[in-house]
Amino acid sequence: MSATGPTIDQKLLQIVAAPKPTTIDEVIDRMNRLDAALPASDGLKWFNWLYLLVTRGVKNNPPAAGWNDSQWVTRLDVVFANLYFAAIESALGGIRPWRSPSCKQMPNSASFQIPRVPSTMILSTSTAF
Repeated sequence: MSATGPTIDQKLLQIVAAPKPTTIDEVIDRMNRLDAALPASDGLKWFNWLYLLVTRGVKNNPPAAGWNDSQWVTRLDVVFANLYFAAIESALGGIRPWRSPSCKQMPNSASFQIPRVPSTMILSTSTAF
């Protein structure tokens, strides 16, 4: 910490090292806090901004027919966001990439299996943003 307060990296580390979000609202809150801490010249700010737009879209703008399984989509969003936050924490904490979270840490329960979705549904949701 400098005499004038924590550095940007220290602020980011405090944000992402907090207990994992468990709801999409908590994910959005954490992304908003990251956005507020990052200067416009930092590429992470713009990646975070884009990710935040998608996350808000998942929450607030489902496809016209709705999600086949809204709980699954919300859970997927939270799990992937936590992987994103863990990757930031790893990078800021000096942890080597091979020790960062991987997709192998995704839940294996039957409730988290990828549902079969018609290709027209995938196309309609991918163009919603």
